Amino acid sequence: AVAVDGRSVSTLGAVFKVTSSRNQLSHWKMINAQRGVHVTGDDNELNFVTAYSHTVAAFDIDGGDRNSLYYAIAVLPTAFDTCESGDNTVGMLLHSGAQSNTVGTTALTCATQYGLILDGADTTGNRFGDVYLGGISTTSPGNLLGGGLIRNGAHGNLLADGRYTGNTGPGLTLLNAGFNVVNSGVFISNTGPGVLIDGTSTGNAISGTL
Repeated sequence: AVAVDGRSVSTLGAVFKVTSSRNQLSHWKMINAQRGVHVTGDDNELNFVTAYSHTVAAFDIDGGDRNSLYYAIAVLPTAFDTCESGDNTVGMLLHSGAQSNTVGTTALTCATQYGLILDGADTTGNRFGDVYLGGISTTSPGNLLGGGLIRNGAHGNLLADGRYTGNTGPGLTLLNAGFNVVNSGVFISNTGPGVLIDGTSTGNAISGTL
């Protein structure tokens, strides 16, 4: 993998910003910026990427559609069991109408806020499978505010076979969000509830182990 240090990037910048479509990005390690990858384009593929020490999010899908991200790690690779300094504020953020994106086999842990945030009424149709939103093992630490947060009208998203463990706070929070599906989740060893459904949230379907 090639490592890119973003400390010379402007304060509004990202190590990689992808505004066009049908690009492939793989085997990169991105550190020390506001964002590791900032995607506003469509139909891009990101594989085997690691991002840590970012003040906004390691992975920011900002209105982009039909992008895929597999084998992503949002933590310092040597810190799975400790959460060392240089953690991200948010592991992955989808917002501003991000639709029909696919995320699989990914670890979003050690964030100072949430491992994953889905935000906004136009953020819909996104699919997540085999994603760790918290500790990699039952003894490793998770995210500081919670594993995942679906909020502000985000709807019609699917989270399947996720692991929400070891977070300080809930494993997953749905706040004013409706008609999302969470299948076969494992919600254990969080200091808050496994799942918190709050505000005007309605029509969500959740199954798993608490």
